[in-house]
Amino acid sequence: MRLLYIFSLLLFTSVVIAEEGMINDIKIRKLAEQAWALKNLDKNQQAEDIYLTLLEDPELPLDISLDYMDLLVGQLRYREAAQFFRYRPMRPPNNDIPLNNRYAFKQAELMVADGKYEKAVNWIEPYKEFKGNRVYSAYFYLMAGQLDETNRLLDHLKDNIEYTPYEQKKANWLHMEKDRFWHRRVSAGMRMIDNPAYGQLTPIQAKFKSPIKNNWGRVGLDYYSLDSKYHLNLNLDRVIGFKDKYQLALLYSENQLGFKAGWKKRRGNYQVSANAFYRDIETEVTVLMKDFALKDGLEIKAYYKPRNKFILGGSYNYTRYNLPNDDYIGEMHTIHPYLVYIAKDKSPTLQHGVGWLNITGKGDTTYIPHKFDMLYYAISGLHYFGLNKSMINYGLSFGYMQGESFSGFAITPNLKMRYSLGRNADLLGGVEYRKDNLTGDAETRANLDLEWRF
Repeated sequence: MRLLYIFSLLLFTSVVIAEEGMINDIKIRKLAEQAWALKNLDKNQQAEDIYLTLLEDPELPLDISLDYMDLLVGQLRYREAAQFFRYRPMRPPNNDIPLNNRYAFKQAELMVADGKYEKAVNWIEPYKEFKGNRVYSAYFYLMAGQLDETNRLLDHLKDNIEYTPYEQKKANWLHMEKDRFWHRRVSAGMRMIDNPAYGQLTPIQAKFKSPIKNNWGRVGLDYYSLDSKYHLNLNLDRVIGFKDKYQLALLYSENQLGFKAGWKKRRGNYQVSANAFYRDIETEVTVLMKDFALKDGLEIKAYYKPRNKFILGGSYNYTRYNLPNDDYIGEMHTIHPYLVYIAKDKSPTLQHGVGWLNITGKGDTTYIPHKFDMLYYAISGLHYFGLNKSMINYGLSFGYMQGESFSGFAITPNLKMRYSLGRNADLLGGVEYRKDNLTGDAETRANLDLEWRF
């Protein structure tokens, strides 16, 4: 009798424990669903609080841990995500293909953020043929410079009734990004700058670009002409991962040789670039363009996205100007810090920015401001449309300028576009209106170029 009582007690206890386990599992799933919903509503901090509570369980299901990874990567917190993988060992069972698939793509995202593009494609290789993976897989192969495999994956979706029109559009848009960067192309066009103080300038420009050595990089030739003077730029790019670039260029202007060297590195949430130049041509400052001024100097730019809603950036530029006959004009130091808030990151995008532009210079005051400061606010956005990913970029900035002998407000609305005329041709153009105390009463700028890829 005593043994029967003990056996009954043990059986009852095991049933209670099993029920409590089921209750705990149900609670975990409900909390995970709640966190996922909050993340999709951009309530990331609330979602993270729930995930961190769930992660106190060392046996938390792997799919929920991957949900937390989605949260970190979505906020560009790649370092934290990598540390999470490193210090919380997790590997899905071999027989769970969907979970292995998701785990592999999450690892690939971290590899790309760290610039390890070949390792990224190694992770996704076993899963690239899955129906829902082809477009995203093509992105990783594009980053690794494996263009034949990129094309093969994307071409599979073309006119394939197994895929929705939205999926086919995404594939074609990625195809167009690849073609616009890697295809051999030529473009030609004209700019027009109308300024009451300096008259009308109409520079002509043409460019040629071609990939070399199995997409090792690109070689190009740029031509620029203004008032019977011309400038040539023979350039060579080494491209890594569609984002990093090293450039060397040989320049020729008015019987003078020059050079340009550049470097750009982009990772998950930051970008740094530097350019050094000697006897390059000035193509932005109107009064210097008018006399075909040549420039020597250095430019450094950087930005950092601490979260997916903010960008902290800045640039420093030192430039020394000379006329083509080597007469000294002057030199400038330019500092430009800025902060951007991304209100909407899907097309049509919307961004708000504030910044400070500071220039100190010396030399001929006709060309060079000795002291210039401007605080400004800018609003801008991008809109993509059409089968071949045409684009409109719009913006408006307001600022208050302060110099040695002037002060006042500035306003600059602008509009740029890339309109697809077909799979291999685009029309590029833009218009900008500047009203301030530096360029006269007002200045209008416009440009139009035709690009053909072959």
